[in-house]
Amino acid sequence: MTNAHRLTAAQYEAVRLAASRPSRALEPLPSYIRGAARQAVLTALVTRGYAIKCYLPTHVEYLLTEVGLTAYLVATDTVSATDQVAHQPPTGALPDQPAHP
Repeated sequence: MTNAHRLTAAQYEAVRLAASRPSRALEPLPSYIRGAARQAVLTALVTRGYAIKCYLPTHVEYLLTEVGLTAYLVATDTVSATDQVAHQPPTGALPDQPAHP
């Protein structure tokens, strides 16, 4: 079964940043994600299984899971593959099409 969840722009940016960190910590989030939006992004990622909420003695930390990392990598590969196909030169001539009157 495939995971058909689509990420919002804010969720995708949070996952992208976390994937680039060795600790996979979701925070700090980009500066434009504040207040209720911050909590909504974190809650949505935890609900979908893309992140886990870790309770530490002094604070709570959100970490990207393997599922979240895989979803990000698959999305990145899909975008890259689509981008590469769109920029490839044509490989052959198309068959002649009849002219429309």
